[in-house]
Amino acid sequence: EIEPLSTVHGPAHYWRALEPVELLQSAGRWASATEMARAVQERQPPGEEGARGRRLASAILRGGELAQALAGGSTPGTDLAAGTDAVNAAVTAIETSSPDGARDGALRSTLDSLRALAAAPALLLAPAPPDPASMADELDHAASLLLSVPTAHASGTQRTWIAKSWQIAAVLFRYDAAVRTLSGDTPALLSAAQRNAQVLFTEVAGAEDAPDHGGLIAFLTAVQEVADPGAVQAALEGLARVPPPVSLVGTSLLPQWGPTPPEPEPEDVPRAVCVATMRGVPVTDILVVRPHELYTLGVTVRLIAVPEWAERCVVEPVSTLGRDALALPRYEVQLGDGTTDEFGITLTAEGPLHCAVEQPILAPAVDCPIQVRLTGNGHDQVIEAAGMRRLQLRPFDPSRDKLTEHVQTDARLLAMFGALDAPDFDTEDARAFCRLYAACVRAAQVIMFQKTFMRGSRVTEAEFHNELERLLRADPELQGRLTRRDAVAGGFDDLLHDDVIAELKVSRGAPVTVEDCARYLGQPAQYGVGRGSQLSVLVVFDHGRKEAPPGVIDNYIDWLKPRLYGLDDPKYPSLVGVLIVNTNLPLPSGWRRRVETEPVDNGAPLTQ
Repeated sequence: EIEPLSTVHGPAHYWRALEPVELLQSAGRWASATEMARAVQERQPPGEEGARGRRLASAILRGGELAQALAGGSTPGTDLAAGTDAVNAAVTAIETSSPDGARDGALRSTLDSLRALAAAPALLLAPAPPDPASMADELDHAASLLLSVPTAHASGTQRTWIAKSWQIAAVLFRYDAAVRTLSGDTPALLSAAQRNAQVLFTEVAGAEDAPDHGGLIAFLTAVQEVADPGAVQAALEGLARVPPPVSLVGTSLLPQWGPTPPEPEPEDVPRAVCVATMRGVPVTDILVVRPHELYTLGVTVRLIAVPEWAERCVVEPVSTLGRDALALPRYEVQLGDGTTDEFGITLTAEGPLHCAVEQPILAPAVDCPIQVRLTGNGHDQVIEAAGMRRLQLRPFDPSRDKLTEHVQTDARLLAMFGALDAPDFDTEDARAFCRLYAACVRAAQVIMFQKTFMRGSRVTEAEFHNELERLLRADPELQGRLTRRDAVAGGFDDLLHDDVIAELKVSRGAPVTVEDCARYLGQPAQYGVGRGSQLSVLVVFDHGRKEAPPGVIDNYIDWLKPRLYGLDDPKYPSLVGVLIVNTNLPLPSGWRRRVETEPVDNGAPLTQ
């Protein structure tokens, strides 16, 4: 019943005669479309008179044969290569014979749709892609070709859906590449592919002719269920069996006479500018949250170029973590509740945020891209987000988020704690050590200048211990988890936080350096072993007479690594964090008029 639409046009109007091929392909009648293209080719007159028509009909025929084979599922590797080569050769023949006519316009759209058809299946059917990242780029290029052709009718919409599916497949290729290289982008890539598949599934399944698009629906459903790269291949093979219709309808190769009509002004694309707030303050950097605490995260959204059908705006940070680990707010606001002016609509909302997990020390932030959607009147459109495009947050890290009141000392501690960012050390022990050691440094900066411990005071070892214990118990970062005189490793420790002990010593003689503290290492190392921990703290109160002013506390903190019995290079070494607290200091005005000095060489570093 469609054949007369083709035969009614004579050989001179070969383009019009080929247009029904697109209609048949969009209806899934691939064999009929191929036969119609072959008939048009055979009706062309011999010689140069029918050369242009034969070349175009041949290209459409070769594309139809490849599409028919793909849709029928019978394309082994050699047949697929032959089919794609035939399509590309036919397209190249047209481009070579009429380079000016094939540069743009209707013919270019037709040829681009054929090039896309020839490129995508070979990528999607590759059994074990050796370089999935480069294949993703090639598939994105094929999708861009398909998206550049007309979309003003039903088969145009069908091509758009297929091109978007190819783009989702390209993201899956990049997910496969990330898995192979142990990249940190792996969860985000899979999440992006599945979310885009979910949005496109809603669009395709809601169409009136949804039953005719079972192949696309099956692919989009499979993507949403992918859990590992092994499940990707089957989904991609199914997508390869969904060829796009060629672009022919509504165009003509005949020149258009008369003045060129003005191009319509492009419509403004809807956009959203987002700003997250915490307690009314904009979030401009990584957001640090404490595990198991509930926060209220606000958002302000400025909508620009809002389409008339839009009724609601949905804003949600997307994370690969489950809601039991990280519960992020989802904002759904009626546009009528916003403030409207000549530039757009401003919306505000708040929602709860809860993090239930901790990370290893110095771990990177959790990256949560911001997705903004407009819904209403049967539409659901993801729009571009500007401003804050992603929310980055991480759980509180005791190795960097709460150290001291001095930036210089914090930098020294951060460098020191960096040694624990290794698989050799237990994560919980590393976190406990950072909490206890940083708390001891904060306490030391108080004790050094307390009147009780200044020059001329007579202080017992127990008083040092009692004051340090008091300050540590008052430190909120330890949360009261501090005990004293626990039986461990055949003796009794001084202080214990979780499984990390702090051994306390008092020296009243010569000045104490970090290297001098090596004589004390046996106790904290063995106590640590008694708790099953490689890490421990040694605090030495230097109460000897001071003949020179003290340096900043950065000079009196460092690691010491005790040699372990029978081991030259232990796989799991013990580390002792040493802290020297200088007490018995005079008042600043009490130093004698002249203090010994050392020369400063302006041409050399101050330290060796």
